[in-house]
Amino acid sequence: MRHLNQTTIFLKQSKEPSLQWVMNSIHANLSALAGDQYQAIRQPLWSAVDDEVILSECDIYSYNPDLSCDPFGEPGCLWSFNYFFYNKKLKRIVFFTSRAVNSLYAGETLPFSMEDEVY
Repeated sequence: MRHLNQTTIFLKQSKEPSLQWVMNSIHANLSALAGDQYQAIRQPLWSAVDDEVILSECDIYSYNPDLSCDPFGEPGCLWSFNYFFYNKKLKRIVFFTSRAVNSLYAGETLPFSMEDEVY
């Protein structure tokens, strides 16, 4: 129970103001990074997430780690975002994360193959 309470405190402090605010933030980052490629998948991407958790019924939380302990905070990481879409009624969580890596570091070993599908 102690662990659950600590997690709840973390989540309350990281709750996002609205679905639209989060979608706009994600859209701005991914549009800047991938441009037309993101525009081509934008609607199907959000439809797929909505199919799983019903976005309008979700509480949304962000994970903003200290840079010294961020799992994606390795050299070359320009930015990252981490959102949890939580539908209490459905008992489902979608973890939506992305990061941009400087092209000078892109040739270094990554924790997964760029060919892998990560969910």
